[in-house]
Amino acid sequence: DVLDRLEEARRELEKARQKTEDELAREQLARVADMIKRLRERQQGHIEESKRVQDGVLARNEWSRGLTASLRALGENQSGLGDETEAIARKELAGAPVFSKLMQRVARSMNQAGQRAIAMRMQPPPLDQ
Repeated sequence: DVLDRLEEARRELEKARQKTEDELAREQLARVADMIKRLRERQQGHIEESKRVQDGVLARNEWSRGLTASLRALGENQSGLGDETEAIARKELAGAPVFSKLMQRVARSMNQAGQRAIAMRMQPPPLDQ
């Protein structure tokens, strides 16, 4: 009888542990999803800023000092966002290797875009490009 109660208590404890682990996993997934959503929103802001710079250059038919400064800031911000994305991929998504690799590829693309924007500031492309 004592062994049966002990076994039942062990099963209940295991169920409680599993439930707690599931809740923790859901909370972690929700937190990571929020992080990714914020990254996406910030990336969308960078896209809008790049469009504003491009439209400004085309409207003025030249690279003004303000637009080149905006382009430099955009490149630095884009590279910073890439670094943050890579850190999230490595730290928060370590348990999901496929998603981690995908986010690391996204981070590399963000860093490349940032570096291209910085390079464009140093050597602005011709207006027809």
